[in-house]
Amino acid sequence: MRKAIVTFGVGYDYHQIKPFVTSCTKQVPDANIYIYSGNNTLELRSRFLDFPKVKFIPYQENMVAKVIGKLSMKLPLLAHIYATIITGIYTIRLIDKATASRLAAPLVQFMVKRFFALQQLVEEQPHEQWMFTDLRDVLLQANPFVYVKENNLVTGIEPKRIRECALNSSLLLKTYNKKMYEAIRNQPIACAGVMLGSHEVMQHYLRAITADSISNLSKIIGMLGADQAIHNKLIYAGLTGVEKQVEKNGEGCIATLHYSSLDEFYLKDGVLKNRYGKELAVVHQYDRHPALAKEMLSVLENRMQLDLAKAS
Repeated sequence: MRKAIVTFGVGYDYHQIKPFVTSCTKQVPDANIYIYSGNNTLELRSRFLDFPKVKFIPYQENMVAKVIGKLSMKLPLLAHIYATIITGIYTIRLIDKATASRLAAPLVQFMVKRFFALQQLVEEQPHEQWMFTDLRDVLLQANPFVYVKENNLVTGIEPKRIRECALNSSLLLKTYNKKMYEAIRNQPIACAGVMLGSHEVMQHYLRAITADSISNLSKIIGMLGADQAIHNKLIYAGLTGVEKQVEKNGEGCIATLHYSSLDEFYLKDGVLKNRYGKELAVVHQYDRHPALAKEMLSVLENRMQLDLAKAS
């Protein structure tokens, strides 16, 4: 099956992107890797010429969007009125979702805005399996696509419940309401940083997350972390018709390490495994543990040098 890995590297340089690309191409050599990049797109393309599957996509907002975004921060009342109008005319179907997304994008923080770009990419590209992922703190150790089924959405969860995290609790309350918070507060925190699914499932997910973003636009203007709140709502109280495969640390294919003590794992030869010796396909947030990050990156670099030596 045609596979695609999509991530955002806006503001990142070659050295920050290289470990991620190296791990992806080693574990899933047939996957296309799409990286949204900033002003250094041409430089990155030249530095990654030896990685033909890597495609850098310039991510730039037009001048009008930039102006609206800046004004929304300086004039919050005006931004609130603008957001309410967009939500209203979208709700009564005076505009379609694509138009509403373009109008809404300048008001939301980048982590929400990225989903508008992802929706367009998935609709344009024919890949049958997709992975949406963070970049800076993600490494692949095995092929995660083997866990993708026709109707499942694969995502990682933290070893902490929503109610135990003040930030995630606050994000849910601000984006939705107390009723939604009470409904899912006892669930583990679902992490919006790594997701996998089929073309149809990812289209369904993106349509849902953009719809929720537009419907709650006045609440999430410039709000960092709104994507996390919407993701948790969809995983636990939405996204009907999709099997949610939440990957618990040490039991699934995704290791999500921010809140982890690493007791669920052990490190051998630079590879993170669970207690039973199974390699975790995706290691997310490894940089929260400096010693772990140092060893994993060192081993990855050494293996890359060995591969280059063999190829030459």
